[in-house]
Amino acid sequence: MHKFSDFAADEEHLEGAKKPFQEIVGKQIVIWNARSLQSQFDSDGCVMLQFSFAEDGEKFVTFTGSKVIIEQIEKYKAQMPFEATVEQRKSGKHFYFTLT
Repeated sequence: MHKFSDFAADEEHLEGAKKPFQEIVGKQIVIWNARSLQSQFDSDGCVMLQFSFAEDGEKFVTFTGSKVIIEQIEKYKAQMPFEATVEQRKSGKHFYFTLT
């Protein structure tokens, strides 16, 4: 018989108080970690971001279904932690990380 520990990966819990995603738009933040999740609102999924504001080290978590941010996280996950600013396109519908 197998033990659960023989085949299960230990899933890292991202600690921090929840912050609404809108509170980080336009601010310089540090992305510490990220985890892909199934969205309760969209079948495309979402990402949980563990971040801190650049000026202090307190960690928070937020969620977004932004396809651009999800793609950027997948592409640059190996580079974490990294500093970035979350910007919103003029259309108001798309968010993305920019260079800081």
